[in-house]
Amino acid sequence: MERIVSASAAWADFWERLKSSPEWHAISRKEKQYLHKTDLHVREGIAGANRLLKTFERYAPGRYRLEQGFVITEV
Repeated sequence: MERIVSASAAWADFWERLKSSPEWHAISRKEKQYLHKTDLHVREGIAGANRLLKTFERYAPGRYRLEQGFVITEV
């Protein structure tokens, strides 16, 4: 199943999944600070799509892709 969502909705989906995953505990403090800063920028509306896409590709490869919106592929 795929659905097209806004950048902020894609981030919300990603952020919730990442923080509740076992992988979260393996992420360094510096990376977590970057992710928290990205979360703040998303909420302020200043995070660009390319920044989000690079983050998604690093932590959730294959789940998100950018078209006219983000497409979430349920696995």
